[in-house]
Amino acid sequence: MGFIEDVTTWFWNMFVYMNVVGGAMGCWMVGGWGLLWDDDDGALMQQCYNLWGGLAVTFPVTFESSYAEAS
Repeated sequence: MGFIEDVTTWFWNMFVYMNVVGGAMGCWMVGGWGLLWDDDDGALMQQCYNLWGGLAVTFPVTFESSYAEAS
C-alpha cells in the first residue's frame, strides 16, 4: 500500500498548494483595488490574508485517513 499512500499524499499536497496559490492571487487582486482606488497602504490585502488564514503552509502536508490502519 506504499504506492497508494504516496499518490494520495501527492494529490493532497497539490490540493493544498492550489488553495494557497488561489488565495494569494485572490487577495492580491482584491488588495490591488484597495491600493489603486482607496490608497489604503495594503490594509485591504492584509484583511484578506487574515480572513484566508495567512496562507503559510509547510510542505509536505501529510494526510491521515480515518480508515487507515493504526501503524
